[in-house]
Amino acid sequence: NPAAHAFTSQVLGESLLGHVEDPDTRAWVRRQLNRTSLSNSLSAVQAVSRFTSHEWISELDVPAAVVITMQDRLVPVSRQRRLAAAIAHAEVIEVAADHGICVTALEDFGTTIAKACALVLPSPG
Repeated sequence: NPAAHAFTSQVLGESLLGHVEDPDTRAWVRRQLNRTSLSNSLSAVQAVSRFTSHEWISELDVPAAVVITMQDRLVPVSRQRRLAAAIAHAEVIEVAADHGICVTALEDFGTTIAKACALVLPSPG
């Protein structure tokens, strides 16, 4: 049933990303979610949820910044903090946003990413 799939995709999208204010962006998200079956979408969510870098992330030997999304409903804040703690000298940036900040709040996302990049750039001179 296409209408049921569209509704389910909308619910899934809002569950993962939060509410998308911009109607054009919201329509884009729905189109992307409608491109695949619900079972494939859920499988992707499960795969992302199972992903872990705990076995190798401590070997990271380049400057790093970790953005912690404090209102995240997909990746618990505690898990994000463990990731940051596992990276020696990682810069941590907390942002009052959900996992979907890159879609739901583009300006905030851009500002946060620019801050993260500035924190890991080599000092001039």
